[in-house]
Amino acid sequence: MDSPQRSQWEQACHEDLASILKNKVWTEVHQNQTEHQNIIECRLVFKIKYGPTGEVQRYKARLVAKGYTQSYGIDYLETFSPVVRFQTLRLLLVLAKSKDFEIHQMDINTAFLGQDLSSDEQSIYMEQPPGISRGPQEEVVLQPHKTLYGLKQSSRVLNKALHGFFTLHGLQRDEADHCVYFNASRTLFLMVYVDEYILIRDLESVQSMKKKLNICFEMSDLGPLSYILRIAVT
Repeated sequence: MDSPQRSQWEQACHEDLASILKNKVWTEVHQNQTEHQNIIECRLVFKIKYGPTGEVQRYKARLVAKGYTQSYGIDYLETFSPVVRFQTLRLLLVLAKSKDFEIHQMDINTAFLGQDLSSDEQSIYMEQPPGISRGPQEEVVLQPHKTLYGLKQSSRVLNKALHGFFTLHGLQRDEADHCVYFNASRTLFLMVYVDEYILIRDLESVQSMKKKLNICFEMSDLGPLSYILRIAVT
């Protein structure tokens, strides 16, 4: 690996660890406290994010729990989390174009970090991450109190947090597609695909919702929609 690329990956690792520590995702516990508990494994995953024309946008490193080492009934219960249907996405894009509505996009930075594991989730324990151990590997393990990438319940916990947020701010969930929300006056439509959000209608309503989202979540404002789920939009 050449030196400039190595530097990019190291920076990506530092940024991911900083996000984890900032969100106080876990506490350290002694191995003796986890007797008869399942210890989830973890790993670092590296990925290059490309733009619509193939250009390198950023280098990403993620600490990911090995969800396949979790045990049902011990480490997790429910896992289902909906995403917007592809047909719904296409339909609302066509509607927005025909009505000349604004179409903007946002996403959550480190979406699966910092969402509180709800009280009905099981207590979970995880091994120390490779390369950033903070104590003897055989003595110290981690107890996550917030979601991590790779945990089977992370998507569900995030979706529940978002639904609570949207409901609190006066949005209704569409009965035909539970990942579409709208306000009472129909001046805003919002579609959810995991950690990506499309906001449709008049600019004032779109900007107002952006401000509310930024208060509760670390968001990236991507401006007018240009690329979503391998669809290039012009």
